[in-house]
Amino acid sequence: MKKIIAGVAAFAALMSLVLVFIGTSRMVGEPEPTVKADIQLDPASNTVVEPKPTLRVEHPDEPGKTSKGSVPDSPSSQIGSVQNGTSAPFVPQTSPDTVKVKGNYTLPEKTQFEDGSVGWLYINSIGVSTPVYETDDEMEAMRIGIAHYKTTSAWDGNIGLCAHNGNASYSYFRDLTKVKSGDEIRYETALGSRTYVVESIREISQTDWSMLSRTEDNRITLTTCIDGKPEHRLCVQAREKGVQ
Repeated sequence: MKKIIAGVAAFAALMSLVLVFIGTSRMVGEPEPTVKADIQLDPASNTVVEPKPTLRVEHPDEPGKTSKGSVPDSPSSQIGSVQNGTSAPFVPQTSPDTVKVKGNYTLPEKTQFEDGSVGWLYINSIGVSTPVYETDDEMEAMRIGIAHYKTTSAWDGNIGLCAHNGNASYSYFRDLTKVKSGDEIRYETALGSRTYVVESIREISQTDWSMLSRTEDNRITLTTCIDGKPEHRLCVQAREKGVQ
C-alpha cells in the first residue's frame, strides 16, 4: 500500500512539472497582445506602420448621424457630382499661383454674417438661395453650402464661387447648366447687396484660373463640374448690373 501511495505522489509531482513547463513555454513563445489597427508591424522591415486616421463625416440629410472611414490619400479621391448613378471626382480649380493679383480685393472677414457665412447667393432662374462659406478646404465648404475661392475677392472685384451638382442634397449648382445669358444673379454680404447679369457661359479646364483672376470691375464667377468630363468645369460669369 505504501508503495502505491508513493507512486501516485511521484506521478502527481511529475505532472505538475510538465504543466509548469508548458505554461512557461507559452509565455516565452507568444508575443504581447496588441490592439488591432493601433499597432501594426511591417513583416519585411519589422518596423511600426502608422495606421491611417479615421474621418467622421456628418450626413447632411440626417443631422447628428456620422459615418466613419479612412482619410483619402489625395483630394482627387473625393466625390463630387453624382449623375446617372455614377460618381465623378470633383476638385475645385487648381494651381492658384496663376491667379492675377492686380485688381480689387476684399477680405472675407469684412463680408461675414453672424452665422459664419461670407455671403448669400440668389439665382431666381434656377431656384438658388444658398449661403456661401469660406474654409481652408473648398471641399469642406461645399458640404454645407456654396464655397468661396480663397484666392478671389469676397466683395469688390471678382467673386469666385463653386458648388457640387448632381443628386445629393448639397448639390446647389445642379441646375447651373440651365442658366442663360442675361439672367440676373444677386449676391448679399454684410457690406451690402449687388445684382449681376450673366455675360459668359463656357467650359474651362480644371487648371484654368483666368476667369477667376482679380478685376477692377465687379463680377461674380461660378464653377461646377461637368458630368463625364472630370478634367473640365462649367464656368458662368456675370458682371454688375447697370455699370459700364
